[in-house]
Amino acid sequence: MNMQRRRVLTSIASGTLLAGFGTALPGLASAGMQCTPWQPFNMGMVRKCTVGVRVPRLRAQQCDQWCWAACIEAAFRIGGYRVSQERIVKKIFGSEFVCRPAIGPQIAHAVEGEWTDDRGHDFYAEFNLLADLMFGVVNPRSVRS
Repeated sequence: MNMQRRRVLTSIASGTLLAGFGTALPGLASAGMQCTPWQPFNMGMVRKCTVGVRVPRLRAQQCDQWCWAACIEAAFRIGGYRVSQERIVKKIFGSEFVCRPAIGPQIAHAVEGEWTDDRGHDFYAEFNLLADLMFGVVNPRSVRS
């Protein structure tokens, strides 16, 4: 694959999309963060922050079990690539007609690798895990202050 056409996207487990795309692609996505004031807790200071990503003009979840596929489709779309939920599901289950949920390792496999989007653009997607509580996996390096 031509390195100039190669692009790395990162998706985070649990349906969280990258807020950083909000500033990189204005008009396609926007992000916002709200935090409470700092408060003492357990001999330190903490605050609660909520981050959200708003992505307009995306298709609805195509099956009641495909929240994971809809999130991947949204992450790809924020990066400028159109890949249908059906194609994402087919990569995991071998058919686009399977209405099933996916678990963390399956979601990671769905994201990872070389893709050609619906318009013929090639890209490479990479999965970086934040946390998978089902499998007891947490990546402390993925959380930045």
